[in-house]
Amino acid sequence: MNSDLENSAMSDDARDSNAEAARSPLAPSDATAQTRASPRSLVGAAAAFAASMARFAASGFKMVDETLHQLRMNHCEPCEYRHDSQCSLCRCFIDKKAWLPHEDCPLGRWPT
Repeated sequence: MNSDLENSAMSDDARDSNAEAARSPLAPSDATAQTRASPRSLVGAAAAFAASMARFAASGFKMVDETLHQLRMNHCEPCEYRHDSQCSLCRCFIDKKAWLPHEDCPLGRWPT
């Protein structure tokens, strides 16, 4: 009988810690936070590029205006993930991606 009480108490503790982890903004179950902080693989980058080009063609090759492009570039300028003209998270060439209206910053920093 004593072991039943111990098991019950342990399961309550486990449930409390799981509930607290689920509320945490960086909980392991939060795939979005993990994805945004980790760099994309080369295969993933190639697949994302192909999908982006398909959306670009489907849009009729529309591009954003110069003002929005410059605003997007200004948001990328001080970013710690920017290395020369490339983003180390999504592996895009920022100056090219910034022209595409259907694309966004992997950290959500670009205005839409």
